[in-house]
Amino acid sequence: MPEVHLIVVWSKGASENDRIITDAKEKFQILEEYHIKWSEKKFSENLSRFYGESLPRNSRKEKHCGNGTFLCLVVLDKAPVYEVRQTSKGDKVVNTNLFDVKQLYRRWTHGGHKVHATDNATETKHQLALLLNKSYTDYLQVDKFNGERIDIESDLQGTNGWKSLKEVFSVLNKAANYLVLRNYENIETQLDALHPDIDTLCDDPHLFVRLINGKPTTRKKYRVQYSVSIGSKVVFFDVRYVGDNYYCSKWGRELLMKRAEFANMFVPDSEHYFYTLIYHALLHKPNLSDDYFKKLVQLASDLELDVNGPDFLENNLINRLTSYMDKNSYDYTVPLDHTVFWNYKLLPFMDSQNFSLMRKIAYEKYKVKFIVKKVLKKIGCYI
Repeated sequence: MPEVHLIVVWSKGASENDRIITDAKEKFQILEEYHIKWSEKKFSENLSRFYGESLPRNSRKEKHCGNGTFLCLVVLDKAPVYEVRQTSKGDKVVNTNLFDVKQLYRRWTHGGHKVHATDNATETKHQLALLLNKSYTDYLQVDKFNGERIDIESDLQGTNGWKSLKEVFSVLNKAANYLVLRNYENIETQLDALHPDIDTLCDDPHLFVRLINGKPTTRKKYRVQYSVSIGSKVVFFDVRYVGDNYYCSKWGRELLMKRAEFANMFVPDSEHYFYTLIYHALLHKPNLSDDYFKKLVQLASDLELDVNGPDFLENNLINRLTSYMDKNSYDYTVPLDHTVFWNYKLLPFMDSQNFSLMRKIAYEKYKVKFIVKKVLKKIGCYI
């Protein structure tokens, strides 16, 4: 099956641009030819996000590649071949057609890393989204592209903040396996809150953060909160991921596998939404709040479940949840993020004695915080 790939010649390899373009035309179909200029001030940040590395300003790599206008060819490889090749990151299975021309072009540009080429289609998707906000699948419609030259002066998507939430999801949808866990129905309204936050789940948190250009809000390694500039607001993303025990790994994988589209984002399908919300409302919170109670009643009605008032009592909900989890072979798991509350008292079969001291302290602190928040909200002092 044909694949789309990128060939990038950084500015210090530009003397060989014409030779590389001529050779690439013989081996691939050139769909588009970009000449791209990043701002000098943001070049190192762009380079870090593009490669998925942490590079300081004026790093050796930046000096070696050059920070001027660079060439980017979007090419179609009609007969990809995959084999193991030795790379700077060890032995990897790569598209040898692209890997081998990358080595050739690097020799032409006198060694080093002045030429980049994507190793596989997944890498192409990530870099296309960041570089051009283009969809990989669009390029498979080859009749739409004729190899024209396009000159652009623009940093990576989101480097200077985002115009809107829609713009953020436009990039995520092209490159990330993710979903918004809850409260997506009125997500734009939430941006008007004093501290707007969005809860997400993904299978690759490093890629997700790289795509949204998220900045960590703390140095604590177990925290997964990142700030993102959207319009005139700072929005917080909690980036949950498969393997962090927010939900068990099997459930997390199935949530992503069965995700649904809603407006311009991905969300859980209806059944998963109902049960993940029960889990969150009962186990990640000290008490079932009125807001979650109302939401669960509405979701049960939408799913046409045979439930009534008493079924929404806390004990009955936990029994329903346990039956559902047993049926699907899901496990109750204590979140690795200590700031996520864990209501172990609802689960007598879990031995709280095995919890870490940090988890127990977090439990007591969260209970106090929850009570204070509830009192302030009741007297109208909490937004």
